[in-house]
Amino acid sequence: MPLPFLIPIILGGLAAAGITTAIILAILNWSRIVDWFKGRKSLKQQDKDNIAFTIKQEMANGNFEVVQGIFNEETEELLDGEKYEAEELDAELAKHHRNGPLVVYN
Repeated sequence: MPLPFLIPIILGGLAAAGITTAIILAILNWSRIVDWFKGRKSLKQQDKDNIAFTIKQEMANGNFEVVQGIFNEETEELLDGEKYEAEELDAELAKHHRNGPLVVYN
């Protein structure tokens, strides 16, 4: 089970990491998420405490905010991340988040 207590820590690290602007999309596709992680594979593998994650939140306007990144659990530091706002999530991304807002990937 993902560690929900990490959500406020990770989200708090966004501003500290300079990630304040969201990429706005009509539909956020799972392939975009996967491609971003593939480009940061070496960062994820540098330290056993580095985790890959996505956090999904529904916004008041009905859109979704999704944050993805690489987070070090030991130092509680967000190493890299991206923030999206989308009107809709594709079926695959929605499936990954069916059990909650935080998903940690191996």
